[in-house]
Amino acid sequence: MYVNSDLALCLVDEASAGRADDADKVWRSAIREAIACNVPIEHVANRANVSVEDILSIVSESQVVPA
Repeated sequence: MYVNSDLALCLVDEASAGRADDADKVWRSAIREAIACNVPIEHVANRANVSVEDILSIVSESQVVPA
């Protein structure tokens, strides 16, 4: 599914409003989708109400390949 950057940020907004904690899978997925859509990481962090370091951590989790 193709998502444009504006829609990706809206999804981050919605997921951030409804998240219970930092382990929320929908919230993490929305963040990864926004980064995949080339939304600047600072914008994603601002919309998700977390630091850039937190965003980098979430994105790097999705790149780990199980042994």
